[in-house]
Amino acid sequence: MTLQLGKQGADAHRNPKALHPNFLRQINQKTGKSQHAEWLARNDDAFDRSKEEFAKHFRTKYFGEIPPIWIAAELWDFGTMSFLYAGMRKSDQIAVAKTFNVPSFDVMETWLRSINVARNICAHHSRFWNKPSVVQPKWPSAVDVPDLGHIVGDTNAQTRIYGLACLCAHLLKSINPNSTWLPRFKSTVSDFPSSTVVNLKSAGFPADWDKTNLWS
Repeated sequence: MTLQLGKQGADAHRNPKALHPNFLRQINQKTGKSQHAEWLARNDDAFDRSKEEFAKHFRTKYFGEIPPIWIAAELWDFGTMSFLYAGMRKSDQIAVAKTFNVPSFDVMETWLRSINVARNICAHHSRFWNKPSVVQPKWPSAVDVPDLGHIVGDTNAQTRIYGLACLCAHLLKSINPNSTWLPRFKSTVSDFPSSTVVNLKSAGFPADWDKTNLWS
């Protein structure tokens, strides 16, 4: 995202012309601010409060100046990042999605929102097991993303932990094919105790899921 927006300038994340018009038009009725204004406030607050050495160095050396996007991005949490992605122009969203082998911008947007919600549930130690996703991700066709074809049409798999795990696996294979997360995830799931009351199927895991191309 920083590389894509950065082509339009160091302050592209602040420049309304570099973002989608709806990001400026849509107003929060409670605050009276546009989505972009609310996002900028969140972005600036993170930088002002940061105790990271690079942030303190920038504030000292460039007192009063606004950090460029590639510095500001170092302090984005997943929510801030996914919020900005939703506010990017469609051409830029498409370019980012293609980087991760995701077929369309709207699919990518729902994936980021779904993963962000899942991340927050885990961070707050809330119940995640056997619980439908609050934000449902859109699913590409088996032709567009063959590795996800084994759960196309399987609503139970798509809306629970297994579906989110598939999204993470697909993105990680695009980012780092040598990531050890996939085998570690399989190992963790294989330790799940056998029970007639609680089982993997309740979390969306289909039969022989670990033998599919995505996980092999």
